[in-house]
Amino acid sequence: MFSPRLGCLTRRRKFSRKSREREGRPEPVSAGNRDGLIHFFRYGTLYAYMCYHMSVTRPLPRLHDYYETSGVEFPVYYHVAAFAYPVVPVVVEGPRVVAARWGLIPHWARDREGAEKIRGRTVNARCETVFEKPSFRDSARRRRCLIPVDGFFESHERDRKKYPYYIRHRADEVFCLAGIWSEWHDRQSEETVVTFSVVTTAANAMMAAIHNVKKRMPVIVPPERQDAWIQDAWTDELAPDHAKDFFAMPDDLPIVAHPVSKLLYKPGVSNVPAVREPFEYPELIESK
Repeated sequence: MFSPRLGCLTRRRKFSRKSREREGRPEPVSAGNRDGLIHFFRYGTLYAYMCYHMSVTRPLPRLHDYYETSGVEFPVYYHVAAFAYPVVPVVVEGPRVVAARWGLIPHWARDREGAEKIRGRTVNARCETVFEKPSFRDSARRRRCLIPVDGFFESHERDRKKYPYYIRHRADEVFCLAGIWSEWHDRQSEETVVTFSVVTTAANAMMAAIHNVKKRMPVIVPPERQDAWIQDAWTDELAPDHAKDFFAMPDDLPIVAHPVSKLLYKPGVSNVPAVREPFEYPELIESK
């Protein structure tokens, strides 16, 4: 049984508005749901730099025709942030759709306190080290998944300011990000928690121009390779070699991007359609 118990973290690092502006930090990102999840600010400096924001509004109806969904229902997220630890649909071996919470907890985590510490560092898994790090390597070899999304958000930096962009499919279709997943048994509640991490890679040309500080992006899995990503069994020795072809993002991916408002950075109000709508920043237009 899936457990939502690990939806909150109690350890929070606080930043004043002045300190955020001085250090170039974005506003805390909304959980984008109704569960009252507490945000995790310990990694606030990374919020604008990593693959921490996505939009998941339409996947499930589209998935009914292709995968076993077992009547699972999910909230609508026009925008949701990783450190809200949302529950979203992911496609695993079968293929079937399961409810998984963002922020991977490896099966060997001893207790809830340890699980909470680990998952704050596992919302993203870098492809360069996913087969090496203890938190990821078992899942990378044996439990890979697809995360169907409408799109995702990244921040562009100019003159020490952050400008959010929304990235979607050129035909406005649902597409899939590469992920890894895990099942962790909570001995306190005797419940099994399903969690996942988004695999990231070096940005292609378009994404490097947008996400121009870290130059990273989530791995996008094209339709013709999705079965291979979740179904193929890879031996420990050959897994990294098999994965290389998935991790190189070509420049001709069918994705487009546009700037969106900084509503994305406002807690409690960002899970609305307006968060994905195009927004003009005069300073970006003038600099072109």
